[in-house]
Amino acid sequence: MTSTGVPDLDKVLGGGYPNRSAVLIEGSSSNEKEDLTYEFISSGLDLHQFCLYVTRLMPADVSTDAKALGIDLDRGTFWMCPENGDRSYTSENLASISFEIKSVLKEHEGRMTRVVFDLSSQLLMANSSDSVFRFLGQLLTDLKKYDATFLATVQEDMHPPQVLAGLELLFDGVLGIGRSAHKVEIKVKKMRGVKPVESSILTVVRPGTKSESALSKPRTQRIAVLPFVNMSPDPNDEFFADGLTEELIDRLCQIRELEVIARTSVMAYKNTGKKAGEISGELNVGSLVEGSVRKAGNKIRVTAQLIDARTEAHLWSSRYDSELLDIFAVQGDIAEKITGALRLSLIDAEKKRIEKRATSSPEAYVAYLNGVYFRYKASLMGLRKAAQCNSKAIELDPNYAEAYAQLALDHVFLGVFWGEPLDQAFPKAKDLAAKALELGPNLPEAHYAMSWVSYFHETDWGAAEKEAKAAIELKPSYAEPRSSLAWLLLALGRSEEALNEARKAVDLDPLGVYSHLVLAHVLSAIGQFDEAILWHTKTIEIEPDSPFFHSELGYAYLRMGKVAEGAKEMEQAAALPDGEFFRASLGYGYAMSGRREDALKIASELQLARAKGMVRPYEIAIVYAGLGESSTALDLLDQAYQEHSIVHLQLLSIDPAFANLRSEPRFKALLKKLKVEN
Repeated sequence: MTSTGVPDLDKVLGGGYPNRSAVLIEGSSSNEKEDLTYEFISSGLDLHQFCLYVTRLMPADVSTDAKALGIDLDRGTFWMCPENGDRSYTSENLASISFEIKSVLKEHEGRMTRVVFDLSSQLLMANSSDSVFRFLGQLLTDLKKYDATFLATVQEDMHPPQVLAGLELLFDGVLGIGRSAHKVEIKVKKMRGVKPVESSILTVVRPGTKSESALSKPRTQRIAVLPFVNMSPDPNDEFFADGLTEELIDRLCQIRELEVIARTSVMAYKNTGKKAGEISGELNVGSLVEGSVRKAGNKIRVTAQLIDARTEAHLWSSRYDSELLDIFAVQGDIAEKITGALRLSLIDAEKKRIEKRATSSPEAYVAYLNGVYFRYKASLMGLRKAAQCNSKAIELDPNYAEAYAQLALDHVFLGVFWGEPLDQAFPKAKDLAAKALELGPNLPEAHYAMSWVSYFHETDWGAAEKEAKAAIELKPSYAEPRSSLAWLLLALGRSEEALNEARKAVDLDPLGVYSHLVLAHVLSAIGQFDEAILWHTKTIEIEPDSPFFHSELGYAYLRMGKVAEGAKEMEQAAALPDGEFFRASLGYGYAMSGRREDALKIASELQLARAKGMVRPYEIAIVYAGLGESSTALDLLDQAYQEHSIVHLQLLSIDPAFANLRSEPRFKALLKKLKVEN
């Protein structure tokens, strides 16, 4: 038998996986599957066996993940492929993948070997299921000549049941794995030589309870800052507590050795009463930061504590009494104490960034925190209020770089999502982002804002990608630029890279609606409709009154051919507050569901609104494309280009509303102007 690396699972299987077997691990989350494969590799290295990891991940990512789990990959013979970094998984590359695997195994022939293969879902995304089944079937047959145990993973919620059933037939064993708040559950669906028994469902209790297993280790370098509690006499000072939470997250995000959960996800736990152990299990973090803040005039008291997710013990705690203007020193000290408690080292650049004093004006800082508070209201009025607050912060301190960057992002989002005239929104955003970079060249938010400007306003794809990556480089746990980068990569046809970035963003912001939305977009664009619907539905569970998310779910249903469901979601979007911005989507839904007269009525209404400058030509083009009136739709798209209405045109090449226009010469010419003809 070959040990699984998890003692409890070995017991259930009578010693481990059968030698020379092929086992499939199914799960909806990558973390549990990957943790199980790392334990399998670690066990093999302990026994001086050769371990081969066939993965989509880059070596640096594998090294980081293994280190977070306490696994030393340098203590034995460990090999990754494809070694050359090739990440193409189309049918033309299947033979080369097989050849490379077998070539590596032949070099180590005669040694007991463990192979981990995590490309199953990527292959199924890029190829027909039949071709993948043939590839895997032949590969598993060829591996029988080697003394190798083969472990493959698949993300089950990405594929329909019939595909999973076909995949399972190829393997000697199948495990299902998932995580709930306090435990990991492993179900032995089948295993060669193992009789089904009642204990074939294994519960691995989280660390700190009675039955600790290697698999249930949380990621020790993954941390969540829970919403600070407002202890101020004035309940209206709640914005200050929320802002302090955001600011501490921001400082920790800049530490390369940490993975920090995004603000949008941690704020979901505000006032829920959930215990630390439950939250850490849901977010899969190794530690939590809790705290409170009391503000009275310019006096503040901040308490903070770091909690170990394994034991719920306090690793560090402190209380700070200071003047408001000293809050930056307080934040910097908390961040340094946390890294020290986690035994992480700070490089000089990180230390300087987390100790930075952003402004010398207490009033400007309070205005800025108000802006942060209103920005996350995710509404038109919220963004307008945020812009007002950041403008006030700049008036109070003309050298406040962070306020310039946030105001730039306010105008970007008002233009992209809420109808602010683009010829006003983007020039403002560009000037503000440029000023922020002048004041703070290493400010991640300023680079992020400039990436939007390059992307949507100037159609400079190379600059947009460069700026987004600069933001991520400066602030590695910054989820938003990863989502935006995924959107850009998708528009450029680099769908595999787009999917990787979108999934990384969701990993950092597991409850964030923007990260969910972009992942759903990418999945829908590559034809993974079932999972796309799942993520769209999750966004609505978080923000049920958002017309934008209902509209996006409607488009996904229409792409699947579920026209009635699609039109229903469009109607719901139009009926919600701010739903007037989604009339074009409703018209498209009506057109695609055969309600031609209703669609024409909306198109006429939109034309009248356009005459008043209230609607963009791109939106009206969507309705006419749905009606099949290609010439009118193309006229409107040309007008959108002439008016520099790039905010939607940058996704024109993959927008499903215009699928019937893609063979038109005028459409191809427009794509060429936009530099996305490929």
